[in-house]
Amino acid sequence: MILTALKYMYEELSVERAISRGKWLVNFTSIGIVVFALLLFVMFPLLSINIPFITFAIPTGILIAIIYRGVMVTHWRLWAFERVRNVHELQRRAEQVSIILGAGKRNLGKIELRSSAQNARWDELLPKFKVADLFVDDPDLANEHRIYFSKLKKVLIMLMSILCIGFGLALIFIPQKEPFGFSAIWGYIFGTFIVLGMCWLFYDSLKGLRNRNPQIIMNNNGLQTSDTHFYSWAEISGEKVISRGTGKSRSSYLIYDIQAGRKEFYVDDFDLSAGRIDRLLRAYRSRYESRNGGKKGITIKDLP
Repeated sequence: MILTALKYMYEELSVERAISRGKWLVNFTSIGIVVFALLLFVMFPLLSINIPFITFAIPTGILIAIIYRGVMVTHWRLWAFERVRNVHELQRRAEQVSIILGAGKRNLGKIELRSSAQNARWDELLPKFKVADLFVDDPDLANEHRIYFSKLKKVLIMLMSILCIGFGLALIFIPQKEPFGFSAIWGYIFGTFIVLGMCWLFYDSLKGLRNRNPQIIMNNNGLQTSDTHFYSWAEISGEKVISRGTGKSRSSYLIYDIQAGRKEFYVDDFDLSAGRIDRLLRAYRSRYESRNGGKKGITIKDLP
């Protein structure tokens, strides 16, 4: 076991390169299988192509995607954890982008199909988790980092809102053959719902676009968000970025514990990705601990 742990002491592959391959190999391809099945289901009837059992295209595609994901996530897990030095960071990032689903998530995408040989290979890698991630301070990392709302994201959301508002108004005001029929009334209700929802989204995005204040401040000494005062790293524990939900409904939150309880902060609207924010958290925490006699943590060589 000791020899196995020593074998992987030096990083051969960066965390972000492993994550990038995992997203293509596991996430994007399994989604593509389902999308392809959906296209078959929709396009063949439109092209007047009569194929028996085409109605089973979607459930068949979902089943194939689940099996494919179950096989490939095991393949990626073994490939990545054999080559990456900082396995704790890799596990955390893989859960953030839903390559590996965390313990609290229950769905069929969590299935991993392994052979006995693959189980044995994974058992050989477990000693790597007993070794702390390696921290190598980067002199190019600034003493402080300020994170703002993403102007591009806000503008794109506002443009999408305008388009949706136009669609909602069309549902309300386009003349109907039967103005008081069920379909017309449903169009009025649905159109009103779209207009009101998109007006709120437009207003919220405009408010964020006009907000020039930093939403998160991280530095060598601690952390501050726009809804809290500054806390030193000594006052904080368990800081990390987590993901909730799956697919398009997935949202990312910065969480950390202080003496008064747990704090949560939504981070999807900012000019840095959730993964980048998480790596900065770990980098500044590790820098603080190394300079103040604490334990050394992770590497930040992966920071893009």
